[in-house]
Amino acid sequence: MQRTWFHRSSVAALLLITCAATACSVREPAITIEPAEWSLAEQIGEVLAGRSNEIRVTQREVHPEDLAHFEAVVDSLERLNLGRTTFDDDSLRRLEAFKKLVQLRLQAPGATDEGVSHLAELGQLKYLHLIDVPVTDAGLEKLRSLARLESLYLDHARVSEAGCRSFAEARTDVHFHVDGDHPPGDPHDDHHHDQGESKTK
Repeated sequence: MQRTWFHRSSVAALLLITCAATACSVREPAITIEPAEWSLAEQIGEVLAGRSNEIRVTQREVHPEDLAHFEAVVDSLERLNLGRTTFDDDSLRRLEAFKKLVQLRLQAPGATDEGVSHLAELGQLKYLHLIDVPVTDAGLEKLRSLARLESLYLDHARVSEAGCRSFAEARTDVHFHVDGDHPPGDPHDDHHHDQGESKTK
């Protein structure tokens, strides 16, 4: 009986070891971690060195006093992405000096139509995305003057359906989105529907 017990115990132990080894060999799913964002000073250094034309600050809040640092690259910055700011109208007025800006993505709930009117002076701007900026129809009308504008995205603005329709009809060359959708009257919306229909045929 002792031999049988020893044999069964050995088999049980061997099974435990095998299961443990198998468990260890199974890899856990990889965890995707967003890479750390370069500091503002590092990004400005890259622009000054001619290795970049973009500054992206989305992992911390940017304040009006931070604009003093951006002014070092006022003549070379082309793309600016500020995901969280405490900017006001005066802050947007200071952005007017960045004449080479081609792309601007900005979250600024403290700004108004007055601040947006300063962005309308950025003559090279092609891509504009305003987030939580309480733009009304009056501010939207100011943006019509951006001659090179190709894409306008507004999230959580205060524009009316009539104001959006008016802009879309006046600027048929602009890809226009409000809260992720094309507003009524936007000819690009019909284009998307046509593409969807062609895919289902």
